[in-house]
Amino acid sequence: MKRTVAKIALAQSCYGHFYIEHNRGHHAHVATPEDPASTMAAQAPIVSRVQRMCEEVRVEHRFDESLVRASTVGSRRDLELAFVLDADTSRRAVGFFDDIRAEIQQRLTALGYHHSTSVMFTAQRGWMHWSR
Repeated sequence: MKRTVAKIALAQSCYGHFYIEHNRGHHAHVATPEDPASTMAAQAPIVSRVQRMCEEVRVEHRFDESLVRASTVGSRRDLELAFVLDADTSRRAVGFFDDIRAEIQQRLTALGYHHSTSVMFTAQRGWMHWSR
């Protein structure tokens, strides 16, 4: 039943041929480079500048890893920034991470980015399931 409804919904927008790719490709890899429906977000020049900025933040604060995921909805681009912490960094106070968020927001503004941004800090890389 669900498949029939999905096919009908996609057919109404002249996307009936997209049924398999949409459900098995896009939904499995949404907003990652593997997702053909969102590759434009990954190719945008601002994203590569944000990736460089995140790497600078990672080095400055001695985080283990930094990851950026970008997605677009119409003309809006949303960013998710994630930082994997080492054992010592994960014991810092919340204020430390709030200061870094404020620093990141200032850097994003300087880059000309004014859309939605989510910043995550974790000591367990597994929380970033979208990075695999």
